[in-house]
Amino acid sequence: MNKHTTIVITTDWIPSSPNTQFVESSLESIYDSYPSLRDCRVLIYYNRHDGNNGEKYPRDPNPYIDKPFEEDPYYNNLVTLSKHMYPGHLEIYGFDNDFENLDYQQAGALSRALDTITTPYMIWLQHDWTLNKNKVDNFPMDKIIEVFEKYEHVNYMSWNYRWNKLGGQDKVIELDNDITEMNLCKASRWSNNPYIARVSKFHSDWASIALN
Repeated sequence: MNKHTTIVITTDWIPSSPNTQFVESSLESIYDSYPSLRDCRVLIYYNRHDGNNGEKYPRDPNPYIDKPFEEDPYYNNLVTLSKHMYPGHLEIYGFDNDFENLDYQQAGALSRALDTITTPYMIWLQHDWTLNKNKVDNFPMDKIIEVFEKYEHVNYMSWNYRWNKLGGQDKVIELDNDITEMNLCKASRWSNNPYIARVSKFHSDWASIALN
């Protein structure tokens, strides 16, 4: 499966830091749900901020933001995790938020990931999300890849935490009757829920919107 998919997990400083339990739980939930992904390349992007993370509400400020990453215990613990628990699979990248140049949080991680990924598909997961292996039986990974390969109009699939119904920013949600391998909906929404996406679509269309 590693020739098809790269896993990307984003993380920042939270109250449990420098403990890496959230990243570990997110990654293990992917492996538990889809064992075939255990040989995938995994990119961990750790962004640091002073409490302003470009969101509505302040976050926990990173006490090491003015230090080199080599002196940041959370970064060091992530590196240790990559070497001892997942050798040869995890790569750790750190960056500080730069709002002036729109280089922060998810956008900063996405731009770096797109420069690095060589597989046609990527799975995106934030460190505080996990997949429920009891809920993915109808969406086996081999079928997901088959659908991406067969249908050029399929560029994005998300693992939702709510029913597929209109709400929030949704404008369109309707069953895609052209796809026979599994039940999927066409949707106009974008979400940071865990998803798998076609990398070439980001390069051709989405990145210029998402990163500006």
